Amino acid sequence: MPSNQQIKIPSSHKVKFFCTLSNGERLFEEEGVYQWTKEGSPWSKVIAYTAEKKLDIISVGLFTDEWYVNEHGTKRRNRRTYNLHGRGNNPRLPQFAMLEKPIDFEIARTIVVTVNGPQDPEDEKNKFTVATAIYANHKTQIWVSEYNPRHSWVMTVPD
Repeated sequence: MPSNQQIKIPSSHKVKFFCTLSNGERLFEEEGVYQWTKEGSPWSKVIAYTAEKKLDIISVGLFTDEWYVNEHGTKRRNRRTYNLHGRGNNPRLPQFAMLEKPIDFEIARTIVVTVNGPQDPEDEKNKFTVATAIYANHKTQIWVSEYNPRHSWVMTVPD
C-alpha cells in the first residue's frame, strides 16, 4: 500500500468473533492483541499467530456483549453467541460428531448492496459480521446484523 494512504481503523463492532485453537486457547476479538491497528485486522492477526505457532483453528463463532442494569441496579452482561460446527473430536452435542468437519474458517465484515444500487456504507442497517465454515463442496455462513445483533441468518453456499 502506498505510504500516502491512510488505513481507516474501524471503531468497535457490536458483533465480534471468537475462536478455539488446537492447543485449547480461546481468542476473542478486541481482547489482547486481537484489535484493529495499522498492522491489520484482528482476524489477520489470528491467522498469523496460528501459522507462527503451527496451530489449527478448531472452532469459530460470533458473540455480542450487551450490558443492562437489572431491577436491583446491578450492571449485568448478556452475551449472545452464534456458533459454527467445529472440527473438534468431542463436540458438546453428540449429533455433531457424525457430521462432516470444516476444513477452514473465515471471518468478514460486509455491507449489503441491493439491486437498487449501493447503500450508504455508514448506515449500520447495511453492515453485517459473517463467520464462514468452509467444507469440500460448500460453505456454511452465519450473518449477524451490526445494527441489531438479535437478527441473524444461516446460509449454505455451494463452492
